[in-house]
Amino acid sequence: MVQTLKHILGEELFLKALRSYIETFRGKIADTADFIRIVNLASQKDLDWFFDYYLRRGRLPRYLVKSVDVGGKVRGTLYQENVPKHFKMPITLEFLTNKRSFTRKLEVKGSKKKFSFDLERGENVLRVTIDPDFEVLGVRDVLEDRWEARSLRIEAAEKKNFQRLGPLLFSLLEKNPDNAHILHEVGQFYFAQQKWEKGIEIYQKILSLEPDDFTFIALGNIAAAYELMGDKKMQRYYLEKALAKGSSMYSIVRSLIDKLEKLKEQEDLNHKS
Repeated sequence: MVQTLKHILGEELFLKALRSYIETFRGKIADTADFIRIVNLASQKDLDWFFDYYLRRGRLPRYLVKSVDVGGKVRGTLYQENVPKHFKMPITLEFLTNKRSFTRKLEVKGSKKKFSFDLERGENVLRVTIDPDFEVLGVRDVLEDRWEARSLRIEAAEKKNFQRLGPLLFSLLEKNPDNAHILHEVGQFYFAQQKWEKGIEIYQKILSLEPDDFTFIALGNIAAAYELMGDKKMQRYYLEKALAKGSSMYSIVRSLIDKLEKLKEQEDLNHKS
């Protein structure tokens, strides 16, 4: 919710509100109503609608988009469900075409917002992504697909019903071919069946997408696969690449360091013998 508040206010106003709140209540006890009052005063905006919705409604807004290419333009409607009429939210749409990728920002008030944007000659829209940077606390298809992919993978691993659940998981991947989170679930799906090469291929696909938040995870999983395959040379190669990339996940980093140190110790013993 705080990230969404920052998205609505902009970084400058958001930081101004936080500084005002800290200065006003330093050493004092404050409650939610105090925070809301300070945010409204500092931003000179009435954001009661925002706090009322996210703190008291118990539901998140759900976003859907429908669009078509017509006469050199992409026209469509962005739908905002589960919200009252006065609810308004700035939303970014990312358009992937056969020529480029570009973003446009809309403010949606109430249930929907129509849009129309120019396209270049011969340009066709391949995919529209809602809120690509996840700035808004809400539900959209890609998040639901991620949750479903994870549930399917876990159920398949626990119940060993790979044949029944595999097609459902792969249909989600077909719908979201460049989603690193869903690719990760597919990679784990293969590893659970000891199909190491296929799993490594999936993680290589993730690396080709260069996702900052998943590169370390992909490299670490490839290293783990090579360890289970008994290929210590490739295991060491990917361990070193993962550690060079780094991560804030300390426990995993520590585990990879330990594995790499044990490999080096074993190599030293082999050389001496």
